[in-house]
Amino acid sequence: MPFLGGERGDSMDWIEVRVTATPEASEAVAHLLIEEGAGGVVEDGPAVRIAYYPDQGDVEARLDRIRRSVAGLSQFGLDPGPAAVTWRRVAEEQWAYAWKEHFHPVKVGRRIVVRPTWRTYEPAAGELVLDLDPGMAFGTGTHPTTALCVQALEEWIGAGDVVYDVGTGSGILAIAAVKLGASRVEACDIDGVAVQVASANAKQNGVAHQVRVLEGDWKSLPPGEADLLVANIVADVVIELAGEVAGLVRPGGLFVASGIIASRTEDVLAACQRAGLVVLETKGAGEWAAVTARVGERQP
Repeated sequence: MPFLGGERGDSMDWIEVRVTATPEASEAVAHLLIEEGAGGVVEDGPAVRIAYYPDQGDVEARLDRIRRSVAGLSQFGLDPGPAAVTWRRVAEEQWAYAWKEHFHPVKVGRRIVVRPTWRTYEPAAGELVLDLDPGMAFGTGTHPTTALCVQALEEWIGAGDVVYDVGTGSGILAIAAVKLGASRVEACDIDGVAVQVASANAKQNGVAHQVRVLEGDWKSLPPGEADLLVANIVADVVIELAGEVAGLVRPGGLFVASGIIASRTEDVLAACQRAGLVVLETKGAGEWAAVTARVGERQP
């Protein structure tokens, strides 16, 4: 999931939006904040979600949309409670420190541990540590959709596989794929900042020679070479991508998709079926879901 909040200039102020709702609604709140344009969401306890947006002079309009969206969760059977939406302005110089204080090493699968570059961590036997500076790109391992993708990669990647990562964000999944045995990863993101961040993180982890990061969508990737394609994006884009997977992935290869709010899972499964993909498993984490499907043999 790329940073979607607008172009980054030489210097800008940021808006920190803090939403306090019920734990039941917290994952849906995170989804709403991302849909509003946040590049990522910080979890501050079970009921508080924090997001950052560039200050483009539209604070009140943005807050009004967020408040209405949170209140509207009751239409989907979620009780947000007496939700509170507050905000403060953060200078560019403070922004880098404002969000860093929230991040600590986190184990996101059976083996993968994500360590922010400014933290220390002593790995246990068998753990694979991924050093990450998310910068202004989404993907720190704390979000359930990222964890679901990492868990799928741990289960399905084979030694020497070629992996495509669509919407690479911070590059977390691309780097994890190499650490789990992939020989090469082709990653892409429509946001130039994410491309820079992912490339820097690949270098930080010593895998830059195996991870190529391109600016663009999946059309920028070489056709037909992937053994596994992973996409941690939103449901609507997953649905569109499902129809293109067979042209990107080898016959018998895999499609792992997440970023799917649970209420859209059936829509994604239907899109996979229309595309001739065979769904192998669907896993959930709170209000989020991930789907793994196999590409069938191509017809002559």
